[in-house]
Amino acid sequence: MADSTRTIKDIEPYSVFGYLLPGAALFGGLIAHWEHPANLAVNGLFKSSNIASIIILTSVFLLISYGIGHALSAVSGLIFDTIIADILIGYPIDGLFKPAKKVKLFDWLKYYVSFTDSTKIRLEFMFLEKFKYKPSRSEFYWIAFSAVAAQSNVGVNRILSFVGLYGFSRNLSAAFLMLIPFPPYYLTIYGNSFWMWVGICLFFSFARWLNYMKLLKLCDTEICTHFLVL
Repeated sequence: MADSTRTIKDIEPYSVFGYLLPGAALFGGLIAHWEHPANLAVNGLFKSSNIASIIILTSVFLLISYGIGHALSAVSGLIFDTIIADILIGYPIDGLFKPAKKVKLFDWLKYYVSFTDSTKIRLEFMFLEKFKYKPSRSEFYWIAFSAVAAQSNVGVNRILSFVGLYGFSRNLSAAFLMLIPFPPYYLTIYGNSFWMWVGICLFFSFARWLNYMKLLKLCDTEICTHFLVL
């Protein structure tokens, strides 16, 4: 949901952490799966003494990785943001707007934004005072963020840092899931290691997903707290 806020500032860090690095992980994993590309990468980058060749191969790899990162971000956004967060479990900020029955679905992760009743009332009062109506969750999120962005450079920079971090974790989690059918060539030549590879990918994907959930909550909490102190 907060992905588009990266366009306001700090686009370069998001380009690296949100697109380039996850794209490089996926592209590098795919290269490592096939014998000839894997050998080309090893010989061209690690065994070659031709600096020009290394620079060209690295540049091409980074350029393709960046493009793959954009596609990966679109897919992971659809899966993790739209389907899982928006449709199935809600966003963290839904802890302030949704019925308690849905909020408790992911209570074990402490995923939802949790404020005291007095703080929730204060948030509602501030919004009503500024904008003269009671918002939906989505309206509150975007209007509160816009208000923070307009009045607090520190606030918007902190929020955007969490956007970049959760985007990195989300996209990397998706990259590991996509690599499950493609074990590295140099791993497969040592026998039946496919299930070990599945376990490795699932472990790192789940770890990144948990981190994504934590950072998504922190991002939503930052928006609410900075709006409170405007």
